[in-house]
Amino acid sequence: LNFYDLRFSENDCSAILCIRHDFVTSILAGPEEAVMEKFQGLRLEIYPLHVDEGLFALTPNITLLQDNITGNWTAFLAVKTVKGRYSLNMSYFRLTLVDNGSPSKSYTKTFSIWIQKVNKPPTFDLISSAIDVWENSPRFFQRFFAQNISAGNVDEDKSQILSFQIEFNIGNLIASVSILQPVLYSNGSLQFELIPGFYGTAILTIVLYDDGSTMWNGSNK
Repeated sequence: LNFYDLRFSENDCSAILCIRHDFVTSILAGPEEAVMEKFQGLRLEIYPLHVDEGLFALTPNITLLQDNITGNWTAFLAVKTVKGRYSLNMSYFRLTLVDNGSPSKSYTKTFSIWIQKVNKPPTFDLISSAIDVWENSPRFFQRFFAQNISAGNVDEDKSQILSFQIEFNIGNLIASVSILQPVLYSNGSLQFELIPGFYGTAILTIVLYDDGSTMWNGSNK
């Protein structure tokens, strides 16, 4: 085996089959000097030792092929998972190569498969895409300006920490950092203060971050 610990992301194998052509190599019916054994029939048997329930849409399987001219063997592993499912525990399998000699002989290896959870992007809604305030207005505060705040899904909501960041093109309309720049709190409340005597438009971009990983093409914003 080229790999004893195979890893895929939860997105890799749910839409299509994941195929690994490089998983099993150097497939032989016997030692190199046993020329007659080169053309013996072989089969690969895969047996699950421990598998997370509901993880795989199809039981991982291996197809074994022989070149009719050279007699060389190749094999590929196929994995198909259930959409949205990922490993809670390592799944273990036994792989056995069996020949059709007399008597039949076999060779066994054990390998594992891990389906990696992929971080979902956090989401939120705004109660409005525009705020109108009068010149010289006092400090602005709006509770729950951001709503339906989620880390990505139910599991991530339980474990991840969220934070808002505001990117803005303000000119001289909104007060400087030393006074009070726009702040969107994690509970969705918005607060800012205007510079007295100024009016115009400020364009704010709100970005929600979680503390999840970006590995395996995960998104944390």
